[in-house]
Amino acid sequence: MARRSRKQSLPPGCTWNRHGLIAWRYTDPQTGKRPVRSTGTKDPAIAGRIVAAWQEELERKRAGLPDYSAWQSDLLPLAEQWLEVLAQRLSPRWLQQRRSQIHRALEQLELRTTGDLLDIGKLNQRIQRLKLSDVSTRRLYQDPLRQFAKWLAEDSRLLEYDPLANWRPIQYERVRVPRRAFRPDEVAMALWGERALAQLRDRPRDLSLLWRVLLVTGPRILSLCERDVRHYRPRQRRIDFGKGPKNKRRGAGALDDTTASEIEESIEGRGRNEPLLLTVTGKRLSPDRVLDDWRGAFGMGVLAELVPGTELATLYAAFRRLIAPIHHGRNRPPPLPKDSLALEIVEDFGEDWSRRMLGIDVHCFKRTHRTWARARDVASEAIDVQLGHASGDAETLSIIRSIRGTGARHYTDMDAFDPRATAIAVRAVLDRAEQDLAEAEAQDDAGVA
Repeated sequence: MARRSRKQSLPPGCTWNRHGLIAWRYTDPQTGKRPVRSTGTKDPAIAGRIVAAWQEELERKRAGLPDYSAWQSDLLPLAEQWLEVLAQRLSPRWLQQRRSQIHRALEQLELRTTGDLLDIGKLNQRIQRLKLSDVSTRRLYQDPLRQFAKWLAEDSRLLEYDPLANWRPIQYERVRVPRRAFRPDEVAMALWGERALAQLRDRPRDLSLLWRVLLVTGPRILSLCERDVRHYRPRQRRIDFGKGPKNKRRGAGALDDTTASEIEESIEGRGRNEPLLLTVTGKRLSPDRVLDDWRGAFGMGVLAELVPGTELATLYAAFRRLIAPIHHGRNRPPPLPKDSLALEIVEDFGEDWSRRMLGIDVHCFKRTHRTWARARDVASEAIDVQLGHASGDAETLSIIRSIRGTGARHYTDMDAFDPRATAIAVRAVLDRAEQDLAEAEAQDDAGVA
């Protein structure tokens, strides 16, 4: 084996160490000592590039600038610090969701240190191996990682710059179905569907009161889920939804006498700090489950309307098959037998049922409330106060009061500001629709007899 030439050109400040590798001797600016650092290579060209990076890092350290050690930090402890910051402005439910997302992203994409965030190309390759849809990849992996990386570089907290700033967002087609108002007969059928599902599933209670409160008050669903018994005001006949965040008003929560009596009956014997409205199992409401429950009740009512006179068990079997994709595969039903009546219903009426279910969510209650109240000639100011819309704020109402005080005849009475007027009007429409449904059922029963 040929001996290594000691005259071979080496980078400045480098020598050969006893292991036959190129080493670099430098002066530590803090201690003044002259340690030796091995490049781990015998190639002078490679060693030169390594030493150049070390020299740049040393100069940054001498100047008091951040060095490259920040890119060697573990991501998992930093993620926990980020979550602690998010806990100050996120509810526990959303915080838990973000925690599971960032932990899953770090684990499945094999991200260990901050330096792993620099290789966007490798990051894209690992994401592609997951074989997920574009929308799932964007929401579950890319968005949480981009927000986390932005926080790391915010105010030069840890990193000098955002390593994922140039990561092109994954594009996906957004299908936006406009929300619509419900017809009175649709809500009446949905309440029938709620009672039918409670009977079929042997539930101790149904959610009919929840749907009535949502319709009469038109609140934001999260604020309603957070209400306790102490937030109900029996003397004022209203639910105190509190002060909304920033410019998001939460509405007056006014109730008609019938709905208020139903609430008082349901909370009898319940503690002040217990939930105002309960799930079918007696627990606090969850916005996600409320959405699924409403789609279930509404879908059951729509199917009963499309296939009137069908036996309840057959209707339920067809309903379970139709609702499964909307509930994201939860409690997927067994396959229907061939030549069964339930399968015929799915094949014959499935397309019409799916079309009727488009745009159905709990936020439609606000639009439904406004539509019904306007149909009963309730003043728009009262509707805005009840729903918490912008034109119902105190400043706007004070201007209207000052104008109405001038004696202009085309303005309505001052009582138009009372939000109970819109609650009473909406509940009257619902009661009439339920009464019409009950009369129709009675006529059908009489015809069968």
